[in-house]
Amino acid sequence: MDDKITIEPLTKSDADGAYQVFEATIPAAFDQEGIGSLLDDIQDEITHKKAMIYTALQAKDNIKASVFFLIAKMGDVIVGTISYGPCGKEIRECTEGRLNDIGELGSLYVLPEVQGQGLVRRSFLHWLLNCNGWEFSNSVWIAATRSHKRSGNANSVNPMS
Repeated sequence: MDDKITIEPLTKSDADGAYQVFEATIPAAFDQEGIGSLLDDIQDEITHKKAMIYTALQAKDNIKASVFFLIAKMGDVIVGTISYGPCGKEIRECTEGRLNDIGELGSLYVLPEVQGQGLVRRSFLHWLLNCNGWEFSNSVWIAATRSHKRSGNANSVNPMS
C-alpha cells in the first residue's frame, strides 16, 4: 500500500470504503477498551456512523451538509474518516452557549494497520490548515481562538496538540 496520505471530502463513491473503516475500527476500539463482548452496542455504533454518512451525502455538497466527512486515502484505499458538525449538547451546555456557532470535529477512525504512526492525524490537520481547507479551517480557527480568549484564557489555541 502506498504510504502517501491524501485527504478529500467524502463522495458517494467513497461511502462503501468509509463503511469498511467503521466495520474494522469500531469493533477494534471496543476490544481495546475491554468491551468487545457488547456486540449489540458495536453494531449500533456502526449503524449510527453509516447513517451519518448517508445523511451527509444527501446534501448537494458533502461540505455544505450539517455534518460532513473527510476521508484519508493511501492510494485508492480509504484508511480513515473524520467528521465535522455542530457542537454537541454537552459542549453547548458546559460553555453556556458560547461555542454554539462553532463546529466540532467528530471521531477520527483509522484502520488498525495504519494506527500509531500519526500519518492520518497529521494529514487531516494539514488539510484543515492549508489552502484545501482554508475557508473552513480559518472560520473554525478564528471562532475557536476568539471564544478561547473571551473565556479568560489569553493563550492561543494550538491545533497540533
